[in-house]
Amino acid sequence: MEESRAGSTRPGLSPVLLVLFVDLVGFSIIFPLFPAILDSYRGDSSMEALLGTLRSLSPDIDDARLVTLFGGVLGSLYSILQFLVSPFWGSLSDRIGRRKVLFITIAGNFFASLLWAFSGTFALLVLSRVLAGIAAGNISAATAAVADLTPGSERARGMGLVGAAFGLGFILGPAIGGALGTIDLTASTDQVSQDLLRTTPFTAAALGVALLNLIN
Repeated sequence: MEESRAGSTRPGLSPVLLVLFVDLVGFSIIFPLFPAILDSYRGDSSMEALLGTLRSLSPDIDDARLVTLFGGVLGSLYSILQFLVSPFWGSLSDRIGRRKVLFITIAGNFFASLLWAFSGTFALLVLSRVLAGIAAGNISAATAAVADLTPGSERARGMGLVGAAFGLGFILGPAIGGALGTIDLTASTDQVSQDLLRTTPFTAAALGVALLNLIN
């Protein structure tokens, strides 16, 4: 019985591992772009207000370190939200099923990527990271799904594959971000289209994440 179960559920691991991989790519793809992203939003009222708050908290810090601190705060926002909402997604997946929760969160990541792609203001960029962080709470549901799909004798292998998906996402995410960050779609669109779509120099990277989620 266990052999037949193992044989029938092994193929089901691939979509779940893909969910984990795409989540980690979406999380880490922005890392190499942070300095340029923050520089591109210089002068935006929302960003200047937040920088002013950080300056008031650390009056002795110079501008270079302030921007570094600001990037760290923005980067940690995703992880903090993921930490906070993971119990909710895990509990919800117990009630309505893993598949439904994974579908909802993949859709959330897709829309977060689209919002980032056309975030003409810093406030929209932050909102996209908030939405992505909330949707990334599906990692607990995906990990639980792997446990469901693997019998006891293969559970260690299943958890090892989860770790591999994490590692691969962390490795490839920044590389993909760096490569797509060299593509500036604002240079290939006219001013009217740019104003309507609110494209940024980082739209290509965001659309890359959206495409991965769509495939997912």
